[in-house]
Amino acid sequence: MIAEDIINQIKNGGVSVTQSSYRTALVYLLRTSGYRSTDIASALGVRPNNVDYYYNKSQDFMEWNDKPFMAALKDLEQHEITLIPY
Repeated sequence: MIAEDIINQIKNGGVSVTQSSYRTALVYLLRTSGYRSTDIASALGVRPNNVDYYYNKSQDFMEWNDKPFMAALKDLEQHEITLIPY
């Protein structure tokens, strides 16, 4: 999936399985890259507590080998993702 499609999936804030999987995978990647919950929350337009929830959920999905999450994670790992302070 190209970056523009991924961005559209995440920024629309929907609750479909695909959108939720991409959002959760993105939080996982950003947290494991060392970004703070507050910075991730600001970038995604969610509360910092939700970032912690998504991160914990991503660990469960990895343990269960959840197919939608693993597919989203694989797609996102093909891109360089950084947060730029504003």
